[in-house]
Amino acid sequence: MSADVVWITAQHTLNEAFATMTQFNVYHLPVVEEQKVVGLISKKELFRHVVDGSCAAGPAVVGAAMQRDVFTCPRHCAVAKVARAMLRFQLDAVPVVSRGELVGIITATDILSCTLRAKARIA
Repeated sequence: MSADVVWITAQHTLNEAFATMTQFNVYHLPVVEEQKVVGLISKKELFRHVVDGSCAAGPAVVGAAMQRDVFTCPRHCAVAKVARAMLRFQLDAVPVVSRGELVGIITATDILSCTLRAKARIA
């Protein structure tokens, strides 16, 4: 899990979202309003929004392109449980919450790294 999570609001433009992703070298940004996760935007959604022509009418905002029904997990959720949910629902990233507030994000890369480190210790 990355505890130093970078986030954005639904009112930011897609250009600002892309600039933030580039600056912090991340592919997913939780969308936060009043300290609550209300969405998730990834480079995949940015790409889809640009390619399908949705941006042609002017500066599109994150709220128009983000995933709204976001799967989240509690801070102390077992890695295996999160991994199974990510596989089942085809998720690349899961925001981590504590008392409803964003405290981190876990990505498929995090799961893979954790699993490979554990297997290396056993071998």
